[in-house]
Amino acid sequence: MKKLCTYFKHVHRFSIGEELDDITTNLDGAKKNQIVFYRLVSGKEEIFLKRLKDSKAKLILLNISNGKNPFGDNFQPANGVEIIYLSESNFKKTQNDVLDILFPIKSDPEIIGVTGTNGKTSVCYFGLQLAGQLGISALSVGTIGVYDINGKLPTEHRTTTPGHIELHKIISQHNPELILIELSSHALDQGRIRGVEIDAAIWTNFSQDHLDYHKDMENYFHSKMKIFDLMKKNAKLFLNEEETELTSKLISNNKTVELVKNDGVKPDNLVFKMNIYLKNYLVALKSLLFLYPQKNVANFDASKLVPPPGRFDIIKKSNNCYAVVDYAHTPDAVESFLKDVKHSFPDFCLITIVGCGGDRDKLKRSLMGKASCRNSNKVIFTSDNPRSENPKDIINDMTNSLDFKNYEVIVDRKAAIVKAVSSLSSGEMLLVLGKGHEDYQEIDGVRYPFEDKKIVLEALQGLGVDKK
Repeated sequence: MKKLCTYFKHVHRFSIGEELDDITTNLDGAKKNQIVFYRLVSGKEEIFLKRLKDSKAKLILLNISNGKNPFGDNFQPANGVEIIYLSESNFKKTQNDVLDILFPIKSDPEIIGVTGTNGKTSVCYFGLQLAGQLGISALSVGTIGVYDINGKLPTEHRTTTPGHIELHKIISQHNPELILIELSSHALDQGRIRGVEIDAAIWTNFSQDHLDYHKDMENYFHSKMKIFDLMKKNAKLFLNEEETELTSKLISNNKTVELVKNDGVKPDNLVFKMNIYLKNYLVALKSLLFLYPQKNVANFDASKLVPPPGRFDIIKKSNNCYAVVDYAHTPDAVESFLKDVKHSFPDFCLITIVGCGGDRDKLKRSLMGKASCRNSNKVIFTSDNPRSENPKDIINDMTNSLDFKNYEVIVDRKAAIVKAVSSLSSGEMLLVLGKGHEDYQEIDGVRYPFEDKKIVLEALQGLGVDKK
C-alpha cells in the first residue's frame, strides 16, 4: 500500500513495509500484515509486555497519556516489533487516517444504537427485517454477529459490540444505508465505539447483570447512560411505556425519552403473542418511522417477521406439543420470559431447562433458580458454559436456597435435553434457556461444538418425529 507508506513517512517520519495493509486492536491475534492500535492503561505495562512477546505484530501504535515511551529510550522489544508512541489526540487521528486509506467509506449510514439488559438482539433483528420491507439496505450488528436481510455475514469481531475499527471495516465492506447496533454496557463503559454518532437510540430495559464487571447496579446504570453521549443533537431515545421504573430513573437524571405505546397492537404472528417480542418489535418500528418518515408504512408486514436465531425458536413435536430454544440468561430475562410464556400459552405445562455460566456474576444464580421454579411446572437444572468452574458447584449455587420441590438436576446438558424431549407429551412445552444461538459449550477453557437446537432436533429424530 504505497499510499499508506507515504502517509507514515510524511506524518510520522517512519518507514513501513507495503505488506502492512490491515488494522486491528487485537494484539494477541494480530497477523503480520496488520497494524495494531493499542491503548496502554497506566499500571498495565507488564501485561502489555507479556502479551507483546506472543504477538505476531510488526508495527504497534501505542496510545499513552503523554505520547512518550514509558519503557525508556533504550527499550527494544525482543521480537523486533516497531512501536510508535502517540498521545490520545494523535492516536485517534492516526487511527481514522489509516482507516480512511485502507477502508474508505462510500456511504454515510444512519445508525440506531440499542442498549438494555435484555432484548437488544431482537430489536436489531426485527429492525433489520422491517428496513428490508421498506427497501432500505441495512445491517444488524451484535451478539449473534453481522446480518443483512439475506443472512449472516463473515466478520472478525466476537464481542456483542465491535470496536470503532471493526465497525468502520463493516461499513466500508457493505456500504449499508442503515445499521442497527447493539451497545453493551461493557462497550459503552470502555468507549469501544468512541467517535461514532447515532441517529436514534433504544433502551429496552434495565435489570441485574454483569455485576462481576460493574460491581454494583449504579455503576452498571451509569455505563448504560453513556449511550446519550453518542447521540446526535436531534436524535431521540425510544423506550417502551411499560418500563416505568427505568423511565423515572432516566427522567430523574435529566434525560428526555420518547415513550412507545403498545396501543393494543397484536400482529398476526405467533412470536408476538409473547409480550417481550411485541415490545421489541414496537420500539424497532418507532425508531424506523422516526428516521424515515417519508417511507410508506403500509409496506410493513409483521406476519413475516421471525425472531433472531436462538430467540423463541419454536420446534414443533406435534400440534399440541412444542420445544423452544431461547437465550434468556439473566434473572429478569428468565422471569419475564417464563411469565410471558405462561400468559401467552396458558393451557400448556411448562418444563424449563436452565443453567448459569461459570466465572460470571454469582449473585444472579440463586435468583435464576427461583425465577425458573416459580414460573415453571418443572425445572431441570443443568450446565451452561461452566468455563473454569465445576458445573456442580454452579448448580448448587442455583438450588441451595430453593424452597421449591419441582426440580431435578442433570449436570450433562445434552443428557438433560434428550431426556426432556423424550418424555415430552401433548399439552407440554419444553423451554431450553440460556444459550440460544451459541454453537459451543465452554468447559475448562475449551469450546466444544454444542447447539441446543441441534440437540433438540436430533432427539426428536431419534423418536421418529419430523423437524418443525
